[in-house]
Amino acid sequence: MIYRFAEKNSFQYLAAGSVIKSYKGNTNFPVRLGHEIFNRCLQYIDNKEKVTIYDPMCGSGYLLTTVGLLNFNKISKIYGSDINDEVINVARKNLRLLTIEGIKKRENEIQHLLDNYDRESYEIGLQQITIFKNIVNKDLDFELFKRDLFEESVKSDIKADIIIMDLPYNNLVNYQGNYSKNKLEEQIVRLTQKNTIIAVIKNKAQKLTVNSTLQRLEKIKTGKRVIEIYKNAVGNTM
Repeated sequence: MIYRFAEKNSFQYLAAGSVIKSYKGNTNFPVRLGHEIFNRCLQYIDNKEKVTIYDPMCGSGYLLTTVGLLNFNKISKIYGSDINDEVINVARKNLRLLTIEGIKKRENEIQHLLDNYDRESYEIGLQQITIFKNIVNKDLDFELFKRDLFEESVKSDIKADIIIMDLPYNNLVNYQGNYSKNKLEEQIVRLTQKNTIIAVIKNKAQKLTVNSTLQRLEKIKTGKRVIEIYKNAVGNTM
């Protein structure tokens, strides 16, 4: 895969567990790849400065948080949902890092840990959170809610410009919903509105056949991952 938008960078300040919280059992999506996928989707949208993004399987919110920080001035609102209440609570703490108050609260937490345990990792965390403070000069709106993507049969009322779905495909991901291939294909259509751009991230063994409502724009292979980017050119027909 050739990166067209995301420059090579270690993104150390976005490493899970330092400032952004991690959650046991959830994989952390590669930061540079998430940044690249978002911007590949963005090129198909007319209004590139007030974008709404939705992750219907958001887990700890790591992907949404990193994409939000790296594209802070392009995004107007972030939506995330998951089946697990506990993991949604972690996602809420992470997405609060896209707000001024949330950064201040996290900074105070790290300072408290440093005062009590005097570890170098907490000193590094305080240094890294300074980068967050330089980026977040206002509050970025976000909304989280519980949803089993594969049990929903109603149309989504979220008008997202971009949807990013990282499908569960290995034993590192604990997704407890009714993960059905057929339901997935139906739900992709239900989640989208006319002109919605959706990126589906899967492994090479997973097959995805969508109806004529969705037009495939790109297919990208990188390592074990395959990213397919679609556009809903018709609207929600289900």
